[in-house]
Order: sequence, then structure tokens, then C-alpha cells
Amino acid sequence: TPAPAPMRKPAATVQERKPPGGHIEEHVDSGTYFNDSFGFQMYKPPNWKVLADTARDIPSAVAALGTEDEATLLIVGSVRFDGPTSAYASVLGSALKKLYTDYESTPEEQIEVAGLPAIRHSFSGRADDRVWHGVVVNLADGPIHYGIIGLTSEENFQFKGTVLSKMITSFRFRQ
Repeated sequence: TPAPAPMRKPAATVQERKPPGGHIEEHVDSGTYFNDSFGFQMYKPPNWKVLADTARDIPSAVAALGTEDEATLLIVGSVRFDGPTSAYASVLGSALKKLYTDYESTPEEQIEVAGLPAIRHSFSGRADDRVWHGVVVNLADGPIHYGIIGLTSEENFQFKGTVLSKMITSFRFRQ
């Protein structure tokens, strides 16, 4: 008799998280952005604004902040995902490849954000007749995964890349 086929674990699924009450509660105090619905905070540069409409237009986005002209943005997405951080990073990377032509990515590096291990990589690509540069950080708090994407148009890259990095390293979960 043939041996039984091994049981295969089903592929991990991505589930969007909805805010309690149906809409995202957020506020800014001084230079700090607070997302009350999803329990995190981070640095908000002066002259940046909360882009609630942008966040609503992006699947799984729970926060979007950016410059007035939206030439520099930081988007925080959150999903429930039953796989490792590296697998969700691949899912997010595939989505970005579909959005940007001439997409190029640097190798992943291990960092720490909010006291948790995280994966970071940079990318560039073309969309809306502009070259964009970005950084993506993936981290997980149990089955809850966060993707933090900072992007800026090429002409702003040197200065704004530093600002985006500061925002990402300031990301904290609220107690």
C-alpha cells in the first residue's frame, strides 16, 4: 500500500484589519502622530499632514502622512497574516512590483523597529511619470503584520530619505 500523502499546510492568507467603530481614530500632538485605532505612534515632520483620503484609497492602509504636494509619503498598513514576516514582505514586494515600472529593490536587511525584529529594503520605480524612491519595513506583533512604506520623488530623495528613516525608527506601539 502506498504511504499516505503528507498533509500540506494551506498558504497563509492576508486579512485586512478594520478599525473598531468603522473609522480610524487618529490625532497629532506636537510633532507626534498617534493612531488610536491601531495603537501606535511615530514622529510627524513639521508641515506634513495626515492624509486620511489617501489612507482610505490604499488597501490595508491604516495611516498615511505626507507633504502638501504628496511628493513624499509615509503609509502604514496593517493586516492579519498567519505567516512569517519574510513571507508578508514578499507579498508586499509583489504588490509594489505591480505598481511601479522599472521596479528595482535592494537586498533585505534585518533591523529592529518598536522593539521587534523587522525587515527593511529600499526600492525605486516609475509611476505617474515620476521616478520614486522608497523604503519598506515589515514587522509583526504576533499575527498582526505592519508594512511601513515611505516614498519620495527622485528630486527630493536625499533629504526626504533621511526624514522617512527618522519616522520609521520612531514607530512605537502605545501601551
